[in-house]
Amino acid sequence: MNINNFLERTSVRDFTGETMSKKDIELITSVINNAPTSTNTQQFSAIIVTDKKKLDWIGTKNWNQQHIKDASAFIIFVADRTRVNYIKKQFEVDETPKMKKHEFFRATIDATIAATFAMDALIEMGYGTTMVGGLYAFADELAKEINLPDENFVVVGLSVGKIKSTNAVKPKMQKVFLEKYDAKVACEEVEKYHDATIEEFTSRGTKPWKDAVAKMASKSSYTPAFEAAGDYVIKKYENID
Repeated sequence: MNINNFLERTSVRDFTGETMSKKDIELITSVINNAPTSTNTQQFSAIIVTDKKKLDWIGTKNWNQQHIKDASAFIIFVADRTRVNYIKKQFEVDETPKMKKHEFFRATIDATIAATFAMDALIEMGYGTTMVGGLYAFADELAKEINLPDENFVVVGLSVGKIKSTNAVKPKMQKVFLEKYDAKVACEEVEKYHDATIEEFTSRGTKPWKDAVAKMASKSSYTPAFEAAGDYVIKKYENID
């Protein structure tokens, strides 16, 4: 594995529209199946979408993002409780309410780990990728589209495609601490990162980093979708009895 793939990684949003080969689909399927899960409970699944009509629908629902429409594939990672619930019925056991809530988070983490696992492998395979978190905003509609049982829930998506063009690698924020966390240093890094990226973000026609984060946290065009995402997570969590 080429370590530079990790050091030079950047989100790619300009794809050629090339179809993913059956061989590559089989390979990434094997990679995803080999992703680690907490205590081997296998609480995630992935749905690989290659149908152009479905890609167009997902891209349209997700802020009309062209990179999803042009992707070779869009992989949806879900927290999956189906297998555990099936075993529980076989053995006539039930989880306590606290355990169910714990498993909600564990399944979410497993799905996220699998998504990262897949992203790294796909970059090694020569594809560009972009993680997509906005699926929460239309998660119920998406669940129907991909036949997802109510006991499971959408976590994150991954756009995958052959690279047409890409942006330069942005400066990186220092987020690693040795031995213990330091909140003062974390805030200092905010200022350093903001200053280091102003020129690049301005050249793209986007707001400087701190301004963008503040906008997302305040009442903006993003607010309804983010609030819908919060409603989706809360609904799933509170329905665990």
